[in-house]
Amino acid sequence: MNTNNISNFGSQIFAAITASLGGFAFGSVLSYTSPALPSMEESKYFQNLTLDETSWFASIAALAGLASTPFIGISVDQFGRKTSMLALTLPLLLGWLIISFAYNLWMLYVGRMLTGFATGGFSLLSPTYIKETSSESHRGRLVSIHILAIHLGILYPYVVGSFTSYEWLALSLCAVPVLIALMLLAVPESPRHLLSKRNEKQALSALTWLRRNKSSDEILEELKYIQKNIEEMKEAKSSLSEFIRAPGTLKTTAIILGVMLTQSASGIDVIISYNQKIFKDSGSNISLNLSSIIVGVVQVVGVALSGLIMDRLGRRPLLMISQGLIIVSLFFLGLYFHLQISNPVVNESIGWLPLVSLMVHSIGFAIGVGPIPWIYLEVIPTYMMAIVTALGVGVNWTAIFLFTRFYVQVQENLGSDWSFWIFAILSSIGIIFSYFCIPETKGKTLEELQDIFTTRRT
Repeated sequence: MNTNNISNFGSQIFAAITASLGGFAFGSVLSYTSPALPSMEESKYFQNLTLDETSWFASIAALAGLASTPFIGISVDQFGRKTSMLALTLPLLLGWLIISFAYNLWMLYVGRMLTGFATGGFSLLSPTYIKETSSESHRGRLVSIHILAIHLGILYPYVVGSFTSYEWLALSLCAVPVLIALMLLAVPESPRHLLSKRNEKQALSALTWLRRNKSSDEILEELKYIQKNIEEMKEAKSSLSEFIRAPGTLKTTAIILGVMLTQSASGIDVIISYNQKIFKDSGSNISLNLSSIIVGVVQVVGVALSGLIMDRLGRRPLLMISQGLIIVSLFFLGLYFHLQISNPVVNESIGWLPLVSLMVHSIGFAIGVGPIPWIYLEVIPTYMMAIVTALGVGVNWTAIFLFTRFYVQVQENLGSDWSFWIFAILSSIGIIFSYFCIPETKGKTLEELQDIFTTRRT
């Protein structure tokens, strides 16, 4: 891409980066507890948190994220993508401020709920805005910015939390909603949303801002295409009863929910939220902060690697390779903790194993299990899109809550070894499901994808 093309493409890049900061916020909320919990042990107010209180602190953000889904569904249609994201910066900012100055447990819970509610909304709105403001030829690359931003958001608390307290870490994260709000003021509303509200003049202005390298005729042609697509979507939109009776409903729903569950079954949410606790429990002779940072960096590298190999290998094979790496890493991580029971000084000989296991897990997740479930949501039949997406996102948030809420209790009652072997078993079921039930979508036309999801055989 030459310099002139980059300049012309700059408006779309800026809009994508702006929305992707919502992904950064999402990642940082998930990983905040990893450095925050050890830091709280040294604080005046929270040094005696129980296991139950710890698990609620880690998981309650996911519960709020789940609760945000219906509100965002209403807001995004009524007020638009940009306005809805702008509104979400308020609870995000307030949540981080409350955590920063918290002096009792309920303030921590409220802060986590506000940040979880906001990032639950961003997890839906950010990719939607990017898709609707990107030209078709650049959409894939721009959506990948959002995925990268999530993992950079995960990495940020690991890095900053390594040299500061949980209060200052939360205070530093207040800059994220402020930056999002300022950048949102500089970008237009989604042209698609404006057209759906019959604001043709504003839609033309928004698309002109986003397509500075196109002529007026090309922009008008794209507007006509978007308008046609909106009309087709309205015709295809189905009620719940129509959705249930539609061909392929059960099959499509089972595939999407199954592939979304494989993501949570990898144990990624537990690993992100309790990263430093896992390394501390292992007794590893490697620095807790350094170990967390290495795992976070590996995840970012894995995301970049995923973009290079996904189109070459295909979604389904890469998903199974990803699951295979995750199963192996979880097995050896559980084995380390199992050996630790009979030999408490095992860390002296293989203290590197937890770090290597989680590095392999991070690569495995980032190249397949992380991004691919969301790709499958994009290729299902139009008339199923809204309901199936809502179900998929709801299942994802529910799983995040359940796994982060009860991980500590499972670890306490069954041991650290089984707390990871359970995820290995779930991921093994997932790879079997992927082999027999999940179709390949690489190189398929929209018509072929329609047939895949609405016929009995894959």
